[in-house]
Amino acid sequence: MFRKISALLPAISLALMLSIMPLACAGREQTGQPVNIATALSATMVPNVDLDLYVYVNQGTPTKVSRSLLRTPNDITVESLAVWGIVKDDQYSLSGALTFAAASDASSVSSRIPQQPGIWTKQSDRIIYFVQGNGTESDTVKNAISNNNFKLFNDSKALAEVAIMPAGGTTKPAAIAVIKPNQAMVNLVKKYTSENTAATVQNIFDGAKPQVIVLGLYASEPIDIADVMQRAENNTIWDANLGVLGSINSIYPGVVFSPIAAKLLDGQNFPKELVGNLTVYKITVNLGKGKTITLLLNVDGNHVFAAISGKESYAQAMLTGIKR
Repeated sequence: MFRKISALLPAISLALMLSIMPLACAGREQTGQPVNIATALSATMVPNVDLDLYVYVNQGTPTKVSRSLLRTPNDITVESLAVWGIVKDDQYSLSGALTFAAASDASSVSSRIPQQPGIWTKQSDRIIYFVQGNGTESDTVKNAISNNNFKLFNDSKALAEVAIMPAGGTTKPAAIAVIKPNQAMVNLVKKYTSENTAATVQNIFDGAKPQVIVLGLYASEPIDIADVMQRAENNTIWDANLGVLGSINSIYPGVVFSPIAAKLLDGQNFPKELVGNLTVYKITVNLGKGKTITLLLNVDGNHVFAAISGKESYAQAMLTGIKR
């Protein structure tokens, strides 16, 4: 059922680390309160098409983005960001909606978006829609947006997985990403990665048979966009209580998946310890330049949970915050 577990680890680490930067681009003001992401997702409107990827950023209060970042006359206030992805056969479409606090903000940004081949944009009141890609899938999304053909996000499997993620205390969700992997998506990833990474991604898909993958960006304090960008440039982003929590839900039942996954992890001789009542495997990830961070893995039923943070204590907090 599974290949060597060591083949799985680099892809998990890479996916978790790379997810931080695009998701962190919508911070929360100091007065913001954490939102119930599952409830928020079920109340959002998405194009009336089948989605393979949904990223949603909304922290409950509008976020002011400095005019220096967007090169606009005034600061811009953003309410939410949604990104929708479709991958089918050899085609893909990446689209989304950026919602502003005022139509004037949307107009100010829209007027500064350069025309680029393969990128379609449309402003509707406070929202700027965008679609990247060519072919049938992109045309389908464009038509849905143009004709205002939207629906509530009602994917019950995805919402059930999101609902178990932490949502409060020191683990405040800043954003969530839901991925429903398929072979076409795997092929697309393999096309733009190294041979080793491509083999790893295929092994995970073939071995674990994931139904839904959820990635969440978490922070103990409101995320300041300028601070995140500065930390990224200085390679100090991991010094804060900031981390990413991932969940992989296998198609196999827990009574089959859990003992096999645990046996494979034990066979790799990873250090493990009890965190609360959880058995947690510890993997050190080398970021280069003498910088390392800790990746924690926990197997529970038909799930593998992975938490990564510059502070091991924060990775532990994310894992123990999962609703089981």
